[in-house]
Amino acid sequence: MCSYNRTLQRAFAVFCTLLLLTLLPTATAPAQADSTAERSGVVVVAWPTPSIQVRAGDMLTYQFQAKNFNRNGITTIRMYMPYDPDQITILNAESERPADWLSELGKEHIVVTFGEFEGGETYTVRVNARVKSDLPAGTVINAWVGYSWVTPGGTHGPKAANAAPVLVGDTNIDSPYVWMNQYPQQAPADTIFGLYSDRFVPGELVEVMVTAPDGSERVYAREAVNSQGQVWLSVYDAGFAPGVYTATATGLLSNLRGVVTFEVTP
Repeated sequence: MCSYNRTLQRAFAVFCTLLLLTLLPTATAPAQADSTAERSGVVVVAWPTPSIQVRAGDMLTYQFQAKNFNRNGITTIRMYMPYDPDQITILNAESERPADWLSELGKEHIVVTFGEFEGGETYTVRVNARVKSDLPAGTVINAWVGYSWVTPGGTHGPKAANAAPVLVGDTNIDSPYVWMNQYPQQAPADTIFGLYSDRFVPGELVEVMVTAPDGSERVYAREAVNSQGQVWLSVYDAGFAPGVYTATATGLLSNLRGVVTFEVTP
């Protein structure tokens, strides 16, 4: 875990440096502090299809959804994703409107540019890629996505989207949910059930809804995602009746969801 975290930190630092050098246009005003960026409510969500595992030689499509939660408009959003040309070949892109397009196709990165957004609008660009046919099973195809945006007040960012890795395997496996783990999987009621995921958008709040065996639902936790996309949540209720419970974690900005089950024993 420590080695994984160090690797993640190095990758994130390199990514932010590249983004600052490559993406940001000349600002008309100084870059804003994080609190201002959060109030602007600009989020980019990355979603691969298939989302869990892809066969070597098959198509892999990345959906990039840009959301403007602010009441005010945005001039443009620029999104950056490095990729390994030994793993995938970028083919083309599809968008909902002409203002959103694959503006740069480099040897090891892509840039997607979104045009003007009004407050509350959401737009999507899909980038199609083909996985190299000689990739061995077990290879991880990572997707580290960052973005900046421009408003009449200046340039904001960079910010990171959610991590969206896909494993190479013998079959294509897709799911509507992000990866999430829990511990323990089975325990008495007077136990803290811990949840963990590293697939949410940095800075957003994640809320956990627990569905009891009788179908009743209750929110048990709400935590902020750290700068590396990680979030730890706890579910505790000494009054849990025996049975199987479902915990659904939802990103309140991204709408990404992770689902796990745990059993409360007598």
